[in-house]
Amino acid sequence: MDHLVCYADNNEHLHYRPLFREEIASGAGSTLTVGCRMKPASLTLCLFTGFTPVALAQEKPAAFSVSYTHAGLVEIIIKDGKLHYVWHTERRRDDGKPLDQSNVESYDRHQVDIWLTDKELVRVRQWATQHKLFEFDKDYPSPPGSTSRGGAFQSGLSIVQGDKKHAISWAGDSNTPKALGVAVAELIVLTDEIQRSRNK
Repeated sequence: MDHLVCYADNNEHLHYRPLFREEIASGAGSTLTVGCRMKPASLTLCLFTGFTPVALAQEKPAAFSVSYTHAGLVEIIIKDGKLHYVWHTERRRDDGKPLDQSNVESYDRHQVDIWLTDKELVRVRQWATQHKLFEFDKDYPSPPGSTSRGGAFQSGLSIVQGDKKHAISWAGDSNTPKALGVAVAELIVLTDEIQRSRNK
């Protein structure tokens, strides 16, 4: 008959090992000290007899994702612990002058896909909390009758946090809150920092 002992470490992860014969004979399976190399305070032991333990499902963290797009030139998606980042840089003519900025063919496309560290994920979550994204309006349209070229450049920012979802959209000539521009600028700076850290 199998005898197994399970214990939880400081991170509340369950581990299993065979219960030593001496422990069984002495009844140590119900204590916190005998046969364990970890500190007693960090262990919770229980005895399983006659069956193989089934791994207990750990509680999944609340859903979290962020997405930002700008005029087909910038795309930032943070989801499932991974960063998908697309950006473009202007091409230059031989004389050093920029090409037509309204044409996407005038830009060079760059893309990275990066697994984020726990610290980086915390920074992204802190950014979302700090800027109170759920308090922005869903849509900031162009002013009525606007003929500005900026109206053709659409941007969007969306967030999923647990059961809450929110999407914000605006145009290049929209009257958007200053706080929204600050939030987007800081997201881009944070994304650039992460991307450059992988190139060191």
